[in-house]
Amino acid sequence: MWSGDGESGAGNIEELIKAYNASQDKYEVIGLSVPDMQKIVTAVSSGTGPDITDAFMTSIPGYAEEQIAMPLDDLIARDNVDLTVFAEMPLEVNQYGGKQYALPINCNPYVLFYNKDLLEEGGYTKLPETMEEVFEIGKALTKVENGQITCMGSPIVGGWLDLVTYSTGYDFGTAQEVVFVNEGVRKAIEMVSEQVNYFGADEVSSFNSSAASLWNSEEDYFRVGNGVFRFDGPWFYKMAVNSGINVGAMMIPGFADRNGQNYTAFDTSNLYIPSTAKNVDGAWDFMKYFAMGDGAKMFSVTDGSIPALKTLLDDPDVIATFDPEGASLGTIKGANLVAKPVRSDISELNTALGIASDSVILGEPVEDIIAELEKAQEAYQQ
Repeated sequence: MWSGDGESGAGNIEELIKAYNASQDKYEVIGLSVPDMQKIVTAVSSGTGPDITDAFMTSIPGYAEEQIAMPLDDLIARDNVDLTVFAEMPLEVNQYGGKQYALPINCNPYVLFYNKDLLEEGGYTKLPETMEEVFEIGKALTKVENGQITCMGSPIVGGWLDLVTYSTGYDFGTAQEVVFVNEGVRKAIEMVSEQVNYFGADEVSSFNSSAASLWNSEEDYFRVGNGVFRFDGPWFYKMAVNSGINVGAMMIPGFADRNGQNYTAFDTSNLYIPSTAKNVDGAWDFMKYFAMGDGAKMFSVTDGSIPALKTLLDDPDVIATFDPEGASLGTIKGANLVAKPVRSDISELNTALGIASDSVILGEPVEDIIAELEKAQEAYQQ
């Protein structure tokens, strides 16, 4: 088993491997941390790679096309495995061309974190109910001193374009027709652009650039008390608490015209068996233990990620791992979960959206940004 996780994540998997090895005597799993996905892919291609490894959901279409990952359908049918035990979306994004190439080991939806103390200091006793209210409050609580932003109120640091777009009720199309720009994208860009123009592009981009360089470190802007709202995954709650932030979490609200619906993106890590695996049966047995057996709960609790198994979403030990408001788990059960189209070339969309997001923060005109997205879509379709 090669794990692409860093030191802490690999340590959690190593504990799970020990538990698996102790649970049976037919196979012995040997773990190795290889936090370089390209190195794993190269080893698989040359036939010197692992019997099983992990990846993110966006990798699976490409791995399927390039025959890096083997389809699991025959193994699933042979053992009569019931895949309905998984939450629907994390299972579906690991499918390609009608075949199942990987099994999910978590489902991490993005939620809206907020600094309770800063909201209270600003006189806000009620949480926002719409995305418009999030940005209204964020704008009001952004602090500027000597021409520099010292506290960012709105959630415009890090990835925001996807999440604000989803909150409009729009997405980025399907595998058959990928959409780079629509009314939802425009609405998201206009909302953030208004705040950039209000505070000044130089001021906003300076704050965001510094925040990006310290992202998730102990000096992270939110973890030192200089952020009111922030989009992030369930893992961030413990990070904020450990930094002494009086943090809360809520589902990401939709725009006012969405009538109280919640929308969010999610990502998922998964396990796949490389096409050049030498011990497929052993890899499959360990995969079932990890993704569907006793290892699933163990991984969720130690790693701090939400399980992809529906049966664990009400487990008290799992629930205790996340924010007390239950926003992360509530999102799995009650929000519109959205993911990018499952395609091997989806990176082209991600690149275009990243450029657009940066352009907004730099203060470029909305119509110019929209025009660039339209050009990127035309080039993509050709």
